[in-house]
Amino acid sequence: MVQDTAQDRGRILFKLAEKIRQERSTFGDLESRNTGKPIVEAEYDIADVATCFEYYGGLATKILGHVNPVPANALSFTLREPVGVAAQIIPWNYPLLMAA
Repeated sequence: MVQDTAQDRGRILFKLAEKIRQERSTFGDLESRNTGKPIVEAEYDIADVATCFEYYGGLATKILGHVNPVPANALSFTLREPVGVAAQIIPWNYPLLMAA
């Protein structure tokens, strides 16, 4: 099934956040092992990961654009196209949170 709307994409992110919260102890254990953090601190990071997905899930329907002003006798339009691949160097102390 193809997700067409911003609402659909937002719902997917909200479901992902919910699943992360349901499995917070498992993710916290993995994050603790991965980073060497105490389990309590790793679980706080996992809660922040879920919060990130909830934030972006809510933002999905609030995308606004900007069109540059042009004279009345001119045509202005916006063409959305991908700009390319993005990369991120993930720090050792917040890998899952930075990926989120």
